Amino acid sequence: LGVFSNDRMYEYVKRMGYSHSVYPCEIRDGDVLRLSLLELAKYRDISCFDYDVIHSKFSRFMLNDDYEIRTISELLNDSCDMFVRPVSCLKHFSGRILRGKKSLIDFDYGFYHDDLELKCVISSVKKVEKEWRIVVVNGVVVGISGYIADGRVGVCDFIEHDIIDVVVDEMGKDTYVFDIGISGGEMKLIEMNPFEGSDLYECDVERIVESFSKEV
Repeated sequence: LGVFSNDRMYEYVKRMGYSHSVYPCEIRDGDVLRLSLLELAKYRDISCFDYDVIHSKFSRFMLNDDYEIRTISELLNDSCDMFVRPVSCLKHFSGRILRGKKSLIDFDYGFYHDDLELKCVISSVKKVEKEWRIVVVNGVVVGISGYIADGRVGVCDFIEHDIIDVVVDEMGKDTYVFDIGISGGEMKLIEMNPFEGSDLYECDVERIVESFSKEV
């Protein structure tokens, strides 16, 4: 079943007796999560989920339509408030809001990476009133869950919206997750990531595993 890092999924896979290759961990365990994504990158190209690639494909929907790309070294000592995340989908550090003067610890430098030239997406800080995670397996939506980004808390909250159909149609037969949210009264695409490195919140784990096992 590939590489994944969700505990609920791991327990279900074991219970059902599927053959699997797993790096079980909590999503907050960055060392294991990064190992999973690096292992994954050996077997399939996940650069299609890098932020600049996704933005070029879905610029009309993206929340951070004012983004720039700068390196960590360029951002040090910058005192502007900003949202920042790596361009790469390899989770060198999680997306976050930084305020005031920046330091290395703000970018998890020395924890999960030591690259001062790591390319980062920066944008203005935006308020997102509500967010959802959508799980897609082989081009089919198999899970939707609301979530609260602060604290990564999942909530049972189904959503239907045209933006979901557009993203799935344009991405074709791939397996991934993406986040959408309401900001300023409009539905926006927040980001997209490999399936294997993403939390599932309150999505139906059994349906996801069954769908994923059919894919492979």
